[in-house]
Amino acid sequence: TSVTFTLDGVNPGVTINQPLNQTYSTTTINFNVTATDGTGMSTCLYTLTAGLTNFTMANLSTSPTQWTASNTTMAQGSHTARYYCNDTANNLNNSATRTFFIDTVNPIITFELPTNGTNTTITTQDINFTAIDTNRQACWYSNDTYLANTTLASCGNITAVVWAEGQHNVTVWANDTLGSEGRNTLRFFVDL
Repeated sequence: TSVTFTLDGVNPGVTINQPLNQTYSTTTINFNVTATDGTGMSTCLYTLTAGLTNFTMANLSTSPTQWTASNTTMAQGSHTARYYCNDTANNLNNSATRTFFIDTVNPIITFELPTNGTNTTITTQDINFTAIDTNRQACWYSNDTYLANTTLASCGNITAVVWAEGQHNVTVWANDTLGSEGRNTLRFFVDL
């Protein structure tokens, strides 16, 4: 009698399909890889914590090379997914990584000066505000008639405006690199 066996010392090939190397505006992320090997695949996992916590990926019944999982509770910020795929001979490929970013928060605008509803005699009243966002891109404002927007360089305060006597409504907008937008409106009165 003879026995035939095959030695397999080759790690499986792994191609990352999802997530992409980009910013997502959702906390639900799909993880998908194509894992191939001449002797067959055993399992694929992914981690977001350098192996401290691993998540099992399901093998799609429609394709023996496709492995998938979904995470519905992704936190804000940068993440690096590392994939661990074993073939049936227990050869491991753990070199496939992908970095992506989660940003579901709109920029937050807070007025510092003057306070909303303030009466002032200062016709050159500066409007001081902060626009907070991890990926803040631009700020702009419009006042009273809202017929024109004015871009604020480096999201700086509104200065060098001479306000006429009466009520003024100022809205400041900010957006981030993902296109999320936040705004806030301030009302103040100039009483001479």
